[in-house]
Amino acid sequence: MNLTVIDGNIFLFTFDTQKELVLSLFRPQEFYESENKKLYNKNFTFFEFLDENIDKDGNINYFSFWNGFNIPDIAYLNWLNFNKESLTSYEDVIFQEMKPYLELEEFYIIGTISGDEETINHEMAHALFKLNKSYRNSVYTITAKFELEHKHIFNRITKHLKQLGYRHDVIEDEVQAYFSAENEDYLCDEFGINNFNEIRPIVEQYRNTLRQYNVNLITELTNIKENDIIYSNNLTDKYS
Repeated sequence: MNLTVIDGNIFLFTFDTQKELVLSLFRPQEFYESENKKLYNKNFTFFEFLDENIDKDGNINYFSFWNGFNIPDIAYLNWLNFNKESLTSYEDVIFQEMKPYLELEEFYIIGTISGDEETINHEMAHALFKLNKSYRNSVYTITAKFELEHKHIFNRITKHLKQLGYRHDVIEDEVQAYFSAENEDYLCDEFGINNFNEIRPIVEQYRNTLRQYNVNLITELTNIKENDIIYSNNLTDKYS
């Protein structure tokens, strides 16, 4: 697992395996935005999470389905207040890395598989939406235009996001993240969009906005000042 600190308050955790990713972050993630009232903003154990998510045949797809996680400061701190004394070994690795930064006025945690640039951009869009007012206002304007000019497609998208388990209060954030970062084929398949050209100008506005704010954070990491980016390598042994 590697930690990259971007711009002083965005904490990008990248993992070698899907297992490490989900076991490290799924509980604070579901605490933050689960649509399940037994999980959202609640103190729940690993077993209680499984009990809520396994179907009657014993199947659960959560751990293989989600390849990106994003957790704002207040959600992580509130979750930590419930769980600091009962962290799993995976969760404790994240906590130990975050301890020096928990007093920051604002911060955002994101997690992906190493090398998955598309998902990194998706999660960066979430971080910027929370931390950067100018970015947030820009995508609000695009989303309002999206809903006004392509209401039938927009409604289909928001309905599907709710079916995926997103809470109503994060839908706008999810729309901008998906359409800023995900590729055309994925968007068409996931949201049942038959005529992508109809919304292509809107999608390009999302992408250009993310690119504008993201260029010095992800696309050109090598140009970031040394004290603005911190690498913590070879942490996998902490999981054992």
